[in-house]
Amino acid sequence: MLSGSQWGWGAPIQLLCLAASAVCGILFVLRERRIDDPMIDLSIFHNGFFSISIVCVLLVFVVSFCVIIVQLFTSRTPSGFRPQRRPPPARFAPCERPRGSLERHFSDKLGAKALTVAGLAIMLAGFAS
Repeated sequence: MLSGSQWGWGAPIQLLCLAASAVCGILFVLRERRIDDPMIDLSIFHNGFFSISIVCVLLVFVVSFCVIIVQLFTSRTPSGFRPQRRPPPARFAPCERPRGSLERHFSDKLGAKALTVAGLAIMLAGFAS
């Protein structure tokens, strides 16, 4: 993944690495299901709430990673701006304190599931735009 921009995302070596990681993941799961003392007890994934929580965490990390990467590259060479006229980076710290109060309020009123799904939907919509 780190060399994808140099090799090209469709380069054979990149696709080979992706395929190898998928095969290794499948082999890991197959082995964990057969041994007596697995590293990960796969039966915990039968709990739907746990599985959905894991997917939500994965989505948050993927979106956050993508946003950070996009911000990194656009802050270096933003379109239409010369380096001396580059816009300042966004400052989010003033929003943190009221956001925490709002989260507690809506979590009590709506429940954690609805709030999590709504937050993920807003993050994905913002990233897609």
